[in-house]
Amino acid sequence: MKWFPPIPGWDGIHPALVHFPVALLLVVPGALAARFFELDDAWLKVALVPGVSIVLTVLSGIVVYGPECRPTLVDNEVCGNRESGVFVFAGARPYVTRNVCFQNHHFGIAVRDPDTKPDLVRNVCRDNRLSGILLFHHAEALMLDNVCRDNDHWGVVMTSDSTTSPPPDELGGANALDGNPRGAMTITDSPLADIGR
Repeated sequence: MKWFPPIPGWDGIHPALVHFPVALLLVVPGALAARFFELDDAWLKVALVPGVSIVLTVLSGIVVYGPECRPTLVDNEVCGNRESGVFVFAGARPYVTRNVCFQNHHFGIAVRDPDTKPDLVRNVCRDNRLSGILLFHHAEALMLDNVCRDNDHWGVVMTSDSTTSPPPDELGGANALDGNPRGAMTITDSPLADIGR
């Protein structure tokens, strides 16, 4: 006499419907706690689930760093952070697409450091206290079809040592950067002067 149903195989839908959500319940709280208490990089190996909203974290909403960090960040709403919505640095190369970054205290998306090369595609950065997107300290980025509007300063701010594809003089044609009080874009060697850095 059997008391239990047969154990389903791993080649069906059972793992996706049962094991993946259970794994998330085990991993996500620890990852969020590590992020909240700034416990180094313990939480950085966790993949973000599409459609997650991240509001009012300690500093930046989503932080991606390190040369082996190449996640895809898609369909996230990142708002109300003390610094930037998404911060990419230290050689990370994520694919960042269809995220909405708004009402962050500094920037919607910030990219820093040599060998840091995100693809920023179809993101909306609006209503941020400084500018929509910042690239500085030798950062590189592919920037296509992003919308940076209604930010308090610029659509895009970058330092002269940063590189974009398409080139800076073509960013306005490849992205919607209008509707920012100081203008669509600027290149400056002191992009953080407005916050005393």
